[in-house]
Amino acid sequence: MNYGLVAASNAPPYPSPCELYTTPGCRHCVKAKGVLHSRGISFQEKDVSCSPLYLAELSMRGAGSSMPQIFVGGQLVGGCDDMLRELR
Repeated sequence: MNYGLVAASNAPPYPSPCELYTTPGCRHCVKAKGVLHSRGISFQEKDVSCSPLYLAELSMRGAGSSMPQIFVGGQLVGGCDDMLRELR
């Protein structure tokens, strides 16, 4: 399934927003952010350790408890490995 993960230079006029729910010290979170940066894909990071609202939001969205949890266009992609599969 294509979630709209495209580089900024190839982005459609209204690309789907990418959201990453993260925690500090999470190596998979660091990897996901690095991959997105390297491909020019913008994202909003939501550190669940900084806001209980983010954690509640994540729970309400039906995502898993491992980090990162990645959403594109409001749809759950999954974790870092799931995102990497989508980007292939």
